[in-house]
Amino acid sequence: MTDRRHAGRAAFVTGAGSGIGRAVAVRLAAEGCAVACTDISHDTASETAGQIAAQGGDAVAFRVDVRDRAEVQAALDGTAGRWGGLNYLVNNAGVVTMRSLAVVNLSSVEAEVVVSSSGYCQPHYNASKGGVTMLTKAAAVDLARHGIRVNAVAPGPVQTGFTPGSDPRSPQISPAVLDRLLIPRLGQPEDIAAAVSFLLSDDASFITGTQLVVDGGWLAR
Repeated sequence: MTDRRHAGRAAFVTGAGSGIGRAVAVRLAAEGCAVACTDISHDTASETAGQIAAQGGDAVAFRVDVRDRAEVQAALDGTAGRWGGLNYLVNNAGVVTMRSLAVVNLSSVEAEVVVSSSGYCQPHYNASKGGVTMLTKAAAVDLARHGIRVNAVAPGPVQTGFTPGSDPRSPQISPAVLDRLLIPRLGQPEDIAAAVSFLLSDDASFITGTQLVVDGGWLAR
């Protein structure tokens, strides 16, 4: 039987044109959710919406640059107008205006640990993802009075085009990366989508202000 845990609800997913964002959009739609697929590329957002529609789901695509408040607002208004409201916000590409809904931010294990690849660190990335962690906690406190839960998902190494050399056969993947994983494979976008779906669902109704690490055991070592 198909899991319809998100039936009758609507989600706004940023960065839905590829990778984790696309996997999240497809997963939520498969579980009954109507999905606004937003991306800086309208073509890729439309591809995701088309994939959902081909599987019998309800989706719409918007071209959105999350740095442009007007574009974000227009897409939010379009989403709410299409489905009569909005229940979920998945901040995969960036931070957008929050309203009465459940919120999941995408962080990273690099909010907790510095990863050195080929001799280089990413202090700017660590700082931004550390900020997402505290943003999640602060927003959870601030929005609790409105009945809004706010959580984050922190992926470990995930096989997407976002990560250079994310093909496990690539010489750019350090053996140390794979050796550190307790589950001997790179994560897949669908692994992250499953975590997002859980945090948005009623099964997580007593969870807010937390960060769910999905890293194949990376931080356990």
